[in-house]
Amino acid sequence: MSHRPERGGFRAALDFAWPIIEETGMKHLLLLLMLSLSVVRLNASVFALDGDLTWEVTEPRCTFKLDGSLTNNTAGSSGTIKLVLWATPGAFPSPGFIVGETRLGTIGGGDHFSDFEVKTVSKVAAVSGPYHFTVVVVEYTVDGWRNRLAVDTGIRELVAGDFKGQKKWTLPKALVTQPKARVKSGDFITLKLKASEMLNLFPLASQWKTTLDAQSATKLVAKNSSGKRTPTYLYKRTTATYLKKKVSAGRLTLEYSASSSQPKATVIITLFFQGSSAGTYRSEEKTEASTEITWGSFLL
Repeated sequence: MSHRPERGGFRAALDFAWPIIEETGMKHLLLLLMLSLSVVRLNASVFALDGDLTWEVTEPRCTFKLDGSLTNNTAGSSGTIKLVLWATPGAFPSPGFIVGETRLGTIGGGDHFSDFEVKTVSKVAAVSGPYHFTVVVVEYTVDGWRNRLAVDTGIRELVAGDFKGQKKWTLPKALVTQPKARVKSGDFITLKLKASEMLNLFPLASQWKTTLDAQSATKLVAKNSSGKRTPTYLYKRTTATYLKKKVSAGRLTLEYSASSSQPKATVIITLFFQGSSAGTYRSEEKTEASTEITWGSFLL
């Protein structure tokens, strides 16, 4: 039987028990006592990976993607499973820092996770130079967290905490006009994701298109590559800041109920109209575990 990971337990907190943390500017460099990271503990007989386990970082977002399956080879249920992305100057295991991590839940004996994509918060230390990036499958046991499987994903160059070649997205400078007075049943809004809150440009493959189809005065259908949900919504005119100026904007607040695969969430979308039916949006998505801000363009 295959199943998807639990989505409600995403955390950015580093709850590993390695002891030395230094402040480096506005970022944190996590240094390790590597005694607990022996290669012996990367025990591939406990879990087997069949396929590709990859990552993508557009700070402050980290996305893990599994194309294939991660199987529990033991007879009993696993402990809680985490995916952890490490950046290390030398091949893993060696001293370095955690870029992002997320909890997946547990896997029953002989069961497996398959074909999923999950996002969490990322934090890249303010360092420069070539770093090895490794995705580690970690399990919580009676003896604490144990590294079970490591996937070497190659070397990336960092420049003062940024990925070399990271592209920025520029907010359009077109004049912000008066927002639409209301959203009503039958209205259709297309949102095209562009960048993170730091205006780091998402790769094309990650620039999701979300459609919001208003079904009534209070409910709409939201569709994107992660599926379809039906939140309630409220739209009103407001004042917001765009390119350091106070402007009139539309504010669309979506309330999502929790489901078996998605957490409860509130999404506040600020619509900066730069024409009668198009412009730039800022989205703030809040769950119990985290808050993510993204930017993009919209068409109504």
